[in-house]
Amino acid sequence: MNTVGIGAAQKSEFIQARWIEAPGEVAPGTPFLSRWQVESDTTEPVAAEVHITFASDEVLSRDISLEPAHSMQEDWIGLRSVKSGMHLLRLVVNSKRTGELITQATASIHVEASTPSILILESEPSRLAQSFSQAVLHNGRYRILRPVSLGDGSGILWDLFRSDAESEAKAPWSHEKMVRLDPSHWEALLEETLPNINMLVLGKNPLGRMPAKWLEVLEQHFQSNRTGLLALPGAESLAPRVQEGGLKEVLVLMEQRSPSLRALDLSFPEDSRNHPSLAPIWSLISRPLQIGPDKFFDQRPPYSTLLVSDPSEKPLVLETRMGLSHAILVAPENLWTLAAFGGGSEGTGTSLLEGLWLGVADYLAGYSIPRKIKVEAHPNPGVVGQQIKVIVQDPSITPGPPLSGLEVKATDGQWQVLPLSPDPDWAGLGSTTWYARQAGDYTMRYARQDSHSIQIRVLDQSPESSDRLLNESLLRDLAESTGGQYAMFADRARIMSDIDFPPLTVQRSGSFPLRHDLRFGAGLAILFCLGWGIRRLLSLP
Repeated sequence: MNTVGIGAAQKSEFIQARWIEAPGEVAPGTPFLSRWQVESDTTEPVAAEVHITFASDEVLSRDISLEPAHSMQEDWIGLRSVKSGMHLLRLVVNSKRTGELITQATASIHVEASTPSILILESEPSRLAQSFSQAVLHNGRYRILRPVSLGDGSGILWDLFRSDAESEAKAPWSHEKMVRLDPSHWEALLEETLPNINMLVLGKNPLGRMPAKWLEVLEQHFQSNRTGLLALPGAESLAPRVQEGGLKEVLVLMEQRSPSLRALDLSFPEDSRNHPSLAPIWSLISRPLQIGPDKFFDQRPPYSTLLVSDPSEKPLVLETRMGLSHAILVAPENLWTLAAFGGGSEGTGTSLLEGLWLGVADYLAGYSIPRKIKVEAHPNPGVVGQQIKVIVQDPSITPGPPLSGLEVKATDGQWQVLPLSPDPDWAGLGSTTWYARQAGDYTMRYARQDSHSIQIRVLDQSPESSDRLLNESLLRDLAESTGGQYAMFADRARIMSDIDFPPLTVQRSGSFPLRHDLRFGAGLAILFCLGWGIRRLLSLP
């Protein structure tokens, strides 16, 4: 993203525009959100016009008023990706009085040409997973891979894709493959497929009759990748078999669901209405919806976002962080009944459920698209025992608990995980502090990607102290002129042993304040009694 400020040189005030959040890459045809901001510090009010264009088409025109002193205005804008390629998102602020350009900001957004893929793991078919598949296959938005075990060690991989050029009634599937794999290829299928998918769905009994190796592959994948996860009811059956980690925490939450004794009314909290996953149904979420008695989450984890709830604050759909990625958890088993509720515009036939599934898929699949990631270390080179600040710029990082995607190792050492703390105020930034114990060359990488790695050199001493001719002579002269002795830091143990530390003695005085003398106090008491007695005698008749 580039920000350019233009203004008259003689004016002291400033007005600056910037894109706070804008995706680097999006899938074709998918809606996405971007957040813009105009910051100003002026002596007088300024009337301005905001114009936003995407791929040379104007998508927003608005008048804003910038108040005197420091002020800030920001807002979200919903966009939809156009044809594949690199497109420019431009924010322009013009003076309403003169029409001259005040400031502008640009962001480059790449629209992928390939169709994103979704892998569905489900051994027992469910209506909820079926409704999701139908929604995301509509108009060729996504490709679905669905493995089915045959029980004899082999399996079938369904490869589903629906073209937008085909009539749904005439040819519902324009591309449908069924590949049968022998036991050796079936066991290696998940390990070969996971790196190429954009989103994973865990449905009812995800790994029921699948190879035992698949569980280990699944756990390792989520430790170092940003694949989005959708957890549907029934996925909790995998929880007892999963080791500790982000996937385990998600499945434990799916276990902690309780049934409701009454019908659940679906509502969308005000805080979640700007969430990208709800973008396709913004015009529909004000309608009252009811799905009958169902399950809800017993608790809401910290740093999670409540997407759908019951008016009595029962969490129904949650979005939470999972390792380097994000996961959306669905509690109600009968959410598929929302298909009965129609869509917004007349004749579109788009249901609220279809819009919800498309928004969820667009949001989660977007987290697996490669982004521009940058890793920096300050200072570099560093010094043994002194802190080295490591900063990671990754658009997928959001405020929340520490992450585990940063690693470091010496040339001949092993990889060590460093906790990466997201910035509490700004998305896309994370940092950590690292102390090197030995001098040498180190490699630091993020998300286990060599393309996201840097080289760090650690020295025994800082470069400023390498010129000892000046430093040592200066320090030696200072020590001699003050009656002291100069020594290197490495000789501190010998120097400390040579210093004679006399025992500390505290001299106490035998005198004490007059107010603490016993005789002085007794004298005052006698004088008081004499005075009282004389007054009594004089008062007698």
